[in-house]
Amino acid sequence: MNGGNALKGLLQRALAFQSDFIAGASYDLGEKDGLVDLGNYSPYAQLQNKYHPDMRHFMQEFGYYDIFIADIQR
Repeated sequence: MNGGNALKGLLQRALAFQSDFIAGASYDLGEKDGLVDLGNYSPYAQLQNKYHPDMRHFMQEFGYYDIFIADIQR
């Protein structure tokens, strides 16, 4: 495995997520959970549209500031 190529791919995905969720979002800091529809058709955006409303409801119902999802297998 070429570490440089893996890192490059990771950085490209990270920049895309930063663009969608931070720079391109019209929500202020602390209100980013209001972003439900990313406005694109990427596989991630489709999952976001499907699961975000329920996760946001759960977060608000229990008074959490944020929810973090981790893959413990990687």
